[in-house]
Amino acid sequence: MDAKPEVPVGKDLETKEVILPTETARALGRGLNQLLNKPTTQIKPYIDSLKNDPRVDQEYILAMETAVNKILVILHKFKHAREIKIVPIPGGLDFAFSEERETEEQPPIQSEIIIDDTTTPTLHQLNVTMQHNFNNILMPLMGYPEMIQLSTQDATTIQYAEEILSRSQSIFNAINPIQNADNQLRISTDSNGTTITPVQPALVKQKI
Repeated sequence: MDAKPEVPVGKDLETKEVILPTETARALGRGLNQLLNKPTTQIKPYIDSLKNDPRVDQEYILAMETAVNKILVILHKFKHAREIKIVPIPGGLDFAFSEERETEEQPPIQSEIIIDDTTTPTLHQLNVTMQHNFNNILMPLMGYPEMIQLSTQDATTIQYAEEILSRSQSIFNAINPIQNADNQLRISTDSNGTTITPVQPALVKQKI
């Protein structure tokens, strides 16, 4: 008799949608916007400068422009959506955003939120969803500037491509530790804004 296939459990069982608690969703939105909005917006002028440049494949430009717009749309939805869910999709998880809130909410003066594998969402769920969104979007912003640099000897074109690549690398360097956190994420809000910080194992307090 054939053995039955194993049923995935624990972290591998991703079949139900999860509604982010309001405080968590708002804090995550503030932190991601503070971290990513500026470097993403700074890429746009350099992409615009390469438009219609005969030395540059315009399909590269379209792909990079689409990627930048996708990041900015995600950040906007994080900032303004009334509700944010993590939903299962084929091969992973994704964010689902509701309609926008009618009024802007003031952030708390001070707050701290911890996300780990006991919270809603779990750290694993958030990691998988973040990776699905940002890794896929960043691929053209990391790859095409290098291809542009290799395809021309024009100094200005190479410089514009380098500016795009350096800012895209900055975005990746900022988001990668967050979406690959192993133990906890701390989302802290104070007078300086909201920061999202992975908590290293040595700093994680033992639970009683």
